[in-house]
Order: sequence, then C-alpha cells, then structure tokens
Amino acid sequence: MEKETNETTTTWTPTEADMNNMHQEAWLNFHADAQEAQQDLNRRYAKMVNAFGSYKKMPDAIKEIVKQDYAAHKAKWSENGEEQQKRFGIAEPTPAVKLTETAEQMSKQEQTGHRQAFLQKIQDQRQQQSNCNIEYEV
Repeated sequence: MEKETNETTTTWTPTEADMNNMHQEAWLNFHADAQEAQQDLNRRYAKMVNAFGSYKKMPDAIKEIVKQDYAAHKAKWSENGEEQQKRFGIAEPTPAVKLTETAEQMSKQEQTGHRQAFLQKIQDQRQQQSNCNIEYEV
C-alpha cells in the first residue's frame, strides 16, 4: 500500500545565528545590487558627458533627463525605497537620524522584529516548497 505525505525528509530548523546570517546575506545582496545599479547609471552619465565634452555643454533637456534618472534611481534603491520594500517588506530606519537612548532601544527592538518577520517569510516559503514523499508499507 502506498501513502503520500507532505512531510519533508529533514526536520532542520535554522538557529538564531543561521537566521541572522540569512538576513545579513540578503541585506548585503540588496546593497550590492544597489551599487551595481548606481555604477550602471554613472556609466551612462559618463558616456553622455564624453559625447558632449562636458556637463556644461549638454543641452538642458538632456540635463533634465539625467536628473530624472538619478531621482528614479534614488526612489528605487535608497533606504526605504521600492526595491527594499519589495525584498524585505519593511522600512528600515535611516542611520542618519540621531536617536535618544530609549528611541535607540526601541529601534533595536523594531529591527529585531523586522528581522524575525523577514526570516519567518523565508521559512514560510521553504515550507511551501516542501517535497511530497511516498511511503511504502511492506
């Protein structure tokens, strides 16, 4: 008799250190992608400057396009930007803000909560991708 189950073959659960590493790796990947997008934008800008000789010689319309490109990049890749919201689903506090001690403690608690939410999201995705196993009875 064959019986299908949705149980996974391994019951590995990540430790807190593993979860912190996964979150840190995702955060580093986000910043690497943002930097790569910035370099791509800078290369396009440098080509335009080379074509016209200097920024001052560029037509105003092209200068506006360059400004719009940088503004779009900032909206997408900056802290609390579209890409961060898409990947993490949370808004990380900006480091430039000076916080009081109680606010810093609350900020750390919020970050821990955001990290836990992110890791729970990853675990939920793993559970959804579980394999179906077939058990045989002899």
